[in-house]
Amino acid sequence: MGLELLRFVSERTEGSGAEGETLPRGVFSPAGRPGLLDHLRVLIVDDDRGTREAEAGIFRYAGAQVRLATSAGEAMVAVEEFRPEVLLGDLAMPEEDGYSLKRRIRTLDIARGRRRHSGDSTDCRHRS
Repeated sequence: MGLELLRFVSERTEGSGAEGETLPRGVFSPAGRPGLLDHLRVLIVDDDRGTREAEAGIFRYAGAQVRLATSAGEAMVAVEEFRPEVLLGDLAMPEEDGYSLKRRIRTLDIARGRRRHSGDSTDCRHRS
């Protein structure tokens, strides 16, 4: 998953950082350039610490605000407090899997009358 995220950022960006270091265009650099994902709120849910930290590092490097959760229960608290725009979650967590978490969040969004982008695979609109 982390490699796919890195590839996504790399394919869409290009540029240079300090001392000739190549950095993706728009990605935060020590020189203070604005980030590709500045101000995007990302919630990462994974029971594996290494995976959480690697994914968080990629998003933070690109300027995103990141919140981490180790379980679906923690994720639901974070959804309420942090209001993430993107959720990146492990589908095979021990107590409650990512599919169940996705359903809970969809139900919450529907109850609040929130709608997702029509092209989003997690579109929450009621279908007739």
